[in-house]
Amino acid sequence: MIVRMQRVAVLCTASSEQETLDALQSLGVLHLDADNRSEAPALKEAQASLDNASRALVILQGVKDVPASATPPADVSPEAVLDSAARIAALDAEIARLERHLALYGPLGDFNPADFRALEDTGLKMRLFFAPAGLVPEAADGQIVRVLAENKAEKTVYGLAIGDVALAEAVTVLPVPEKTLKETADDLEAARRAREAEQAVLAGYTGAAERLKGFVAERTTVRDFAAGIAAHKPKQLIIFDVYENNLWGMQPLVT
Repeated sequence: MIVRMQRVAVLCTASSEQETLDALQSLGVLHLDADNRSEAPALKEAQASLDNASRALVILQGVKDVPASATPPADVSPEAVLDSAARIAALDAEIARLERHLALYGPLGDFNPADFRALEDTGLKMRLFFAPAGLVPEAADGQIVRVLAENKAEKTVYGLAIGDVALAEAVTVLPVPEKTLKETADDLEAARRAREAEQAVLAGYTGAAERLKGFVAERTTVRDFAAGIAAHKPKQLIIFDVYENNLWGMQPLVT
């Protein structure tokens, strides 16, 4: 005997969706038709808010060497934590770039790149180069090649070629830097100070980690309700948003 199927809507929290589907499938008497809820704007917004809060909490939990004098601010938003972490990441990248620059150009000694370019502007062809010690270019008539520094341990040299000097494929031409070594070193020191200051800001946020845990729990509840709304579209659903045991808002999300 064929029994006519009845459609039954099952509402569960988004966090337990897979567990619920597995349980229903194990009954063997249902045909599951899981709604695609990912396109609902309210769900996307709730999920993004939850993701930001979760990422911010992970960042705070990973902060080390928190000063004993660090005073947590009265309120910390997930976005403030993420912005601070992004600034630290950008400063780390800048510090690494400046350190590589100093390591590359340091053996040449400090010189004024503006003077170098002024000579180039007269039509004189000048190139800084880095090469294996055995591949130092040879100067022909009217050309000049000078070895400016040598690394005997690595068997490499830095040099200057003036004129249309032929360079082997293994010889690397170095771009003329924008700043002097001293200016670059000053930039590096400034970036390190800025990084230290921003790290102190982030460390000050760690005292609010417990409050942020509550925010994550709250956002999880909102996300789960948004998932339910997207799947079943009731005529009206009022959500009481509770945070730290205080009822702070209620509004119909779908009408």
